[in-house]
Amino acid sequence: MANKINLTVFYDYLWPYVRVAAVWLQDVNKAYDGNLEITWKNFPLEQVNSKEGPEWKLWEQPSSYPSRGLLALRAGEAAKKQGSEAFKEFHLALLNARHVDRKAIDKQEI
Repeated sequence: MANKINLTVFYDYLWPYVRVAAVWLQDVNKAYDGNLEITWKNFPLEQVNSKEGPEWKLWEQPSSYPSRGLLALRAGEAAKKQGSEAFKEFHLALLNARHVDRKAIDKQEI
């Protein structure tokens, strides 16, 4: 297969089905000889479900804001800035930490 297949996937690290999709898409990409180009776009459910109104943005809140997904959102965006390979590794590692190892990804360790 010579043509790349472009796919956009919206995600929230707290949603367990995102990990299932990420693992499945890895397998699909292997089956397509690496011709699957995936663009992961952050879609925080906390933002979508907010009662604060359309002007309120989760990503604009201070680090002290009580959120289950803000730190993961920021970490994922930072990984994207380091390149696609760094993001791919980080993305799956964080999903595994949350949904396989059951780690609290909303805690900032000092």
